[in-house]
Amino acid sequence: MVIVNLLFLLSIILLPVTNGLYGSYRLSSAVAVLYGLHLTVIAALNAWLWWLAARGRHAELAGAIFPVLVFLPGTALAFVAPQYAQYLWFLAFGALWMRRLFRSRSPAASP
Repeated sequence: MVIVNLLFLLSIILLPVTNGLYGSYRLSSAVAVLYGLHLTVIAALNAWLWWLAARGRHAELAGAIFPVLVFLPGTALAFVAPQYAQYLWFLAFGALWMRRLFRSRSPAASP
């Protein structure tokens, strides 16, 4: 778990590099795919850490896995049309909604 946590933190440290590249060359397909892959790696490592920490708590896992499921097609879209990928990546904030949805459906939330 320590190694996964270190990889997660190291991937966040690299975020200013890819963010700077994406800010300067937003319409470049290669840079948009690199940025999307970096976001996907961060989201995947985050989901892995939540999976290790929150066994049996489906709301937290759903909230952690949802961004991975958004960033993958967003990165594929960045390969074809990089100018529209940012709109699909924005949907990753729906993880909060997914977490609330799963929390309301869990048996522990019922009175």
